[in-house]
Amino acid sequence: MDLLKQINELDFALLQSFSTKHDRPWGALFLNEHQPDYYDANHAYVSEQPEHPEKVIDEVVSFYRSHSITPRFYLDYIDSLTSFIAQLKITAFSMKKFLNLFSYGTKN
Repeated sequence: MDLLKQINELDFALLQSFSTKHDRPWGALFLNEHQPDYYDANHAYVSEQPEHPEKVIDEVVSFYRSHSITPRFYLDYIDSLTSFIAQLKITAFSMKKFLNLFSYGTKN
């Protein structure tokens, strides 16, 4: 197992101590309705290039908006997510770079 996968497993264990993880084929959704403004508790994590990026974006936006939470994405392996990132930019998501990952969120 590569180091990034081990780090993600530890990170996911921490995230699940204060949010609920919903697994998806392309990654996971994290949700904590009691802390809607806490980014780490409420984001979609994308770990592999989805076959239909626009459908994943629509699913994530719909999921978080149904909970009155701003949709945002956390991405690892960005070199393998180029078409997904391009679709995020087309859909008006902005980007923030963190130490070990990229975060995409809506402007509102």
